[in-house]
This record gives sequence, structure tokens and C-alpha cells, in this order.
Amino acid sequence: YYKNKNYSTIVMDYLDSKFQMMILLPNKRKRINDILKEMDEHQWNSIADKLSERRLDVKIPVFTIETKVILNPILMNLGLSSAFSLEKADFKNMSC
Repeated sequence: YYKNKNYSTIVMDYLDSKFQMMILLPNKRKRINDILKEMDEHQWNSIADKLSERRLDVKIPVFTIETKVILNPILMNLGLSSAFSLEKADFKNMSC
């Protein structure tokens, strides 16, 4: 946990500390976009040095993020172009 005059922040571990989530909450009369505009890479990275371990009661709303991605061009750029060609595609060894 860390708090200054502009915001409070927490970092929470997930999956045995393999992943972390940082939550930055603006203080009253502050907007998140204004805070982020003021932060440079050094300030952002220094938050980790300022954190102190505390026991907190944190309530986070449940949310879902969805996106749609067309993977064909991405996979083709990764070298899988033959999989999208009727003449070159060969999937005969994929069946059980």
C-alpha cells in the first residue's frame, strides 16, 4: 500500500505471486488522467519502492473485459501462412 497527496495505490499478488495487479485510486478532486499525465517512467517504477505491506479491506467490483481479434493475419505474420492456403495446408496428422 502507498498513499500520497494525489492518489492511493495497492498491489495485489495472484497465483502465488506469479502475477500482480496494481490499483491506483485518485484522491478526491483528482482525475486519473491528470495523474497519469504527470507520471513519467521513473515515478511509475518508484511506486514499488514506496509500497509497504499492510492488511487492508479492499472491495473491487466484478467486471469483464471482452475483445475480438482476427487471428489470421497475426498467425500469418508468425509464419503460419501455409495453414491458410487450400493448396499448402496439411492437417492430416492432427486427427486422433
